[in-house]
Amino acid sequence: MPAYPSSPYNWIDGLPDRARDALQRAMAPHLSRTGGDVYTPTTRARGLYRVLAGRAQMYVIGAQGQQILFRDFGPGETFGEVATLDLQNYPVFVSIDAGSSVGFVAHEQVTALSQEFPDIRRAVEAAVCQYVRTLMAFLVSALTRNAQDRVHDRLVWLADSRPGGRAAGPVRTTQADLAAMLGLSRQSVNEALAALEAGGRVRRSRGAIDLTDAIVP
Repeated sequence: MPAYPSSPYNWIDGLPDRARDALQRAMAPHLSRTGGDVYTPTTRARGLYRVLAGRAQMYVIGAQGQQILFRDFGPGETFGEVATLDLQNYPVFVSIDAGSSVGFVAHEQVTALSQEFPDIRRAVEAAVCQYVRTLMAFLVSALTRNAQDRVHDRLVWLADSRPGGRAAGPVRTTQADLAAMLGLSRQSVNEALAALEAGGRVRRSRGAIDLTDAIVP
């Protein structure tokens, strides 16, 4: 298996060697030539996925029919942990890009491996806790903060989520992506970024937003 970047969502590489190797051997690789949804809110979740190459996106559909992005998953990162605990429908959409490759382990295999290697079960539970903490932070931000602060919060979260963690430097996102993530109009995001830039907290460039030390505590 290739070496993947460190990430809060790449917990497999942090497993003890025997547990990691057993889980990776159980993963059946699939190349998606056309892309499309892996999970939908009405489809029973089938197992655990890991992005091997390409990208997956977790999103929901807003009240106006717009796609609201929750997270991009890159190589090495996993999704599907919540459903491995209760075998219920996944309450979001997850789609993979055309040409992406994912590894898949069915629920039954995850359960069997978790019994043999308790570290896998603990890692899955920790990943679920990560999702819960993130969702709580998003909820508090959405309910209590204005558009500029919400954009700020999401940029810091994106910085935390990238390989290497929080640091000044470029975050690969666009105004359109931020608008989709936050359920805001592109105009609102543009105005928020303009205010942050005027305060010296970000610098905008094509396809990225550069964080400065002022925005990354």
